[in-house]
Amino acid sequence: MIYILLWHTRLGFQIRAVGQNRDAAKYAGFSEKKIFVIVFMICGALAGLAGFMQVNGINHMVIQGFEPNIGATGIGVAILGNANPFGIVLAALLFSTMEVGGLMLTQTSTLPSSIIGITQGLVVIFVVISYFINHKFKVFRAKKKLMKGDED
Repeated sequence: MIYILLWHTRLGFQIRAVGQNRDAAKYAGFSEKKIFVIVFMICGALAGLAGFMQVNGINHMVIQGFEPNIGATGIGVAILGNANPFGIVLAALLFSTMEVGGLMLTQTSTLPSSIIGITQGLVVIFVVISYFINHKFKVFRAKKKLMKGDED
């Protein structure tokens, strides 16, 4: 649903334009404030839907202190998914598999429960490092190509 909204509608194009380059979007005539309000409304509706499903589907009540680190996990999933709806689904599956597997591992061995967060953090760090390395190589290749073009 989000993929279709972001990649196959005019609103999705506007959202991506404002997210990637505010000045260009403003120059194209997109209302930055209007897009922000729409995006926050969509995000709030999705968060409310997730909370509704959690309360009505699993616990049938609100639990105080529910998942205090869920925001950090969400950021890690977004980074790993490269802000792509399909990538985020795959990253969420990876993180949930690591979470469940880590819990089972801590129950059946003497490993501490913090090993789960450490592993997830290392995955995010390595993804970010690989992004920066790839970016540096692209810049280096572009400079090299420009230098070759100047010599010809």
